Amino acid sequence: DTFNFARYHFLRPMVIYASFALALKIIYLQGFNWAKTAKGLAVMQIILLCFFNDEIIYQKKPTVKQFYAEELFQEIKEHIALPQEEYRVA
Repeated sequence: DTFNFARYHFLRPMVIYASFALALKIIYLQGFNWAKTAKGLAVMQIILLCFFNDEIIYQKKPTVKQFYAEELFQEIKEHIALPQEEYRVA
């Protein structure tokens, strides 16, 4: 068996952000004007991340209670009117 690198896919964001931080440090050390550029890039990255935050993107999605809709499933069960052991639903 070979080593499965796909098991470590959750580390990818950390590697990307560490690389970005290292790049910002290198840019920052190039001089005063570049230091301002590095700070601007860091601020832009933070703003960008705010817009792509899962809590903001999915705030209008159904709640857990709405997702499971117990009353609706009860109505479906009554509409089918068969014992559940006799049929399957996918």
